[in-house]
Amino acid sequence: MPPDDSIFKEARKAIEQGDRARAKDLLTRQLRRDQDNPEVWLWMSAVVDTPKERAYCLREALRIDPENRAAKRGLAMMGELSPEQQTVEAQPIPRRNWQAQIDKADRPPLKLPGKKMLFYAGAGIVALGLLGFAIFGSNGLGRQQAQFVPSPYPSATSSPTPIPTATPIPSGPTPPWQALAGTYTPTPIYVNTPHPIIEAYRIGIGAFQRGEWDKVVLYIGQSIQSEPGSPDLPYLLGEAYRLSDNYGQAVTAYNQSLQINPSFGPAFLGRAQAVWAIDAGQVDQIRADLEAARAADPNLPETLTLIGRLYLQTNQVDAAVQYLNAAVDQNPNATLAYYYRAQANLLLKNPAPALADAERAVQLDLTFIPAYLVLGDALQANQRAADAIPPYEIYLRYWPNPDPVVYVKMGRAYRAGGNFPAAMEALNTALAQVPDSFSALLERGLLYVETGDPNRGLEDINAALNLNPDSFEAAAAVGQAYFAQGNYQGAVDQLNQAAERAQDDTQRATLFFWRAQALEPLDQNAAIADWQQLLALPQGSAPAAWFELARQHLASFNTPTPPADIIVVTPTP
Repeated sequence: MPPDDSIFKEARKAIEQGDRARAKDLLTRQLRRDQDNPEVWLWMSAVVDTPKERAYCLREALRIDPENRAAKRGLAMMGELSPEQQTVEAQPIPRRNWQAQIDKADRPPLKLPGKKMLFYAGAGIVALGLLGFAIFGSNGLGRQQAQFVPSPYPSATSSPTPIPTATPIPSGPTPPWQALAGTYTPTPIYVNTPHPIIEAYRIGIGAFQRGEWDKVVLYIGQSIQSEPGSPDLPYLLGEAYRLSDNYGQAVTAYNQSLQINPSFGPAFLGRAQAVWAIDAGQVDQIRADLEAARAADPNLPETLTLIGRLYLQTNQVDAAVQYLNAAVDQNPNATLAYYYRAQANLLLKNPAPALADAERAVQLDLTFIPAYLVLGDALQANQRAADAIPPYEIYLRYWPNPDPVVYVKMGRAYRAGGNFPAAMEALNTALAQVPDSFSALLERGLLYVETGDPNRGLEDINAALNLNPDSFEAAAAVGQAYFAQGNYQGAVDQLNQAAERAQDDTQRATLFFWRAQALEPLDQNAAIADWQQLLALPQGSAPAAWFELARQHLASFNTPTPPADIIVVTPTP
């Protein structure tokens, strides 16, 4: 049906006057009358204040009218659609849940450490600022901004809670999400069931959008009494219970929804998540619910991602990758799909794809803190340990009670970056929590060796070797310590023993690099052979500086020495 001109005139007037409540009432009323009008969604995209809502409205307009040039232009400006795709028919993107992770009001002010952090929050600000002009041109809505959540439907989001700061490092990077034009806010959830306009339902939906779960339970509960035959109402009640960590009550509510409609896909999805939170070991029940959700509604957001995560949890990594690939194909903006696929690629020792996925996850959601940990791990796996410092710092600063192993990774990154005091502090923090940590002892031993104290380094490395006698890394580290002491033959002997445990190119690169240096004073031909074997390995198996050093050493061996009977005349200036 064509849009009501009178409503649009009133909406424009309210927008120009900055009357948020009036604009919300008018545009929401029109959406309830006609949800399949692209013009309505375009106007809605012009009054919302956040990128998430703006993108959702534009995608709805494009879903309804795949040739809508204004919607394509707006999505291209936001990076959701490439400029080349503006002339191509756009495919509908499933609506998604989104969980906000950070309460911006509780973030401590920090200092941005330079150009590296621009990766996390760069050009989007300019694009968002130009979006309104790109969609409507210079004769659009004026310069007033309306802070307004347009959805007439509820949004699934976690309640923002202050995150305790865990900071072993006194200074840190500015949170990249502080550069956002606006904070992330939830988008409409997948369920889209019309209801008569009743006061309890309206209040319940408003509370849902604000994350006020007690009110949702109260008012949606009243709505269920008015409409006992609507499966989406107990589903929404279950979502409120689940997002407030009342998982048992959530399961009860989802069951009530499925009793009303046994084919209601969102209730299967919600129940799988609630059961997962209660007992992750109930793999069969979780898988059955996820498959039922997928069968009931193949376009239901998150289902493929959660199936992939389930396979990842059960160490079926190849199967996990297949489902996560399908999740990305279904929704190219699925943050969690990239996040879990990055983890899977790290387990499969595919560092380059893991890094690409981790970077994409951070780009899609700057406030999703776990993605920074995976990004740091992927950078280290790609022999870029020093580049992992910013994401690890963000993770440690904003994630409550981080695992001690993260401090070990942080120490390794600091050591690679030459910040030895910070590396020692991070490693001591890990050992204070887990005194017999193999990785922390080994890393601190290597730090001592690198800072000129190989004797203390040997103490830590031998302690680590006693904890794991089969470790290649620990055995090779003993050889490095001997080399630092000037015991070249002992270093060669120790590295020869470690060679039997080398299993991949990264370990073989470590072996050749250190053994070649220890062999040079003893046997130059053997040293040359090791340098050549290092250069024959793939570039990603070792830091780039190692390959450069190998070329320099080989060049020095190949420099011809003039015969003794040739007199070299040095010209006098």
